[in-house]
Amino acid sequence: MRDIKYFSYYLRSVHKKLCRKILLYCSFLKDQIFMFESFTEHWKLNTILDLIYPPICSICGKLNKNWLCNKCKQKLEREFIFQYKNYLYDSEKNFLEQYSFFKYEKLIRNQILSFKFKEKPYIYKTISTFFKNKQKYFENIKKYDIIITVPISKKRRKTRGYNQTELIVSEICSNLGKNVNKNIIYKIKDNSPQSKLNKEQRKENIKNVYKAKISRTILD
Repeated sequence: MRDIKYFSYYLRSVHKKLCRKILLYCSFLKDQIFMFESFTEHWKLNTILDLIYPPICSICGKLNKNWLCNKCKQKLEREFIFQYKNYLYDSEKNFLEQYSFFKYEKLIRNQILSFKFKEKPYIYKTISTFFKNKQKYFENIKKYDIIITVPISKKRRKTRGYNQTELIVSEICSNLGKNVNKNIIYKIKDNSPQSKLNKEQRKENIKNVYKAKISRTILD
């Protein structure tokens, strides 16, 4: 296992573009294979991905078949703060409910930043593994007919190789027996990264960036 870990580091450091293409292609294939429920083909793809991104705890970096070691799990537990807010009677909001699980600080903030900007897609495995033991907090999701993720532009997806929200949400919904619809909202503009802007700038930055497709899924 340790040899595989070092080999994967070599692949990602020397062949970054190739690894991104493999990740992007495997993600596409997994979506197609899921439609036909081919376990054998899923296993083959996971084997390929594990060669490039072997199972490690993304927090401490140690090899772990569960993607999260007990010590780091306890660290996340100390930061876990579940909050639920209902905006049914708030006319200023464009949504009814809001869930949060962490404050955007400390350990979880470092994980998210590395996940998004440091080419570490395997971090979603560590985060989703932690959430597997928190499924009672996600039960409300089952009542929704359609679950979507925030899309990224084609340019950014090609550069990064993956959509970070898509990876986490797909894993969580899979545990809940729900499907994620990736073809309802798409991004039509490659705007500036939100992480570099303040609150007011972010509001302006996302105007006219997303567009909804006319879909039978929505109409039904």
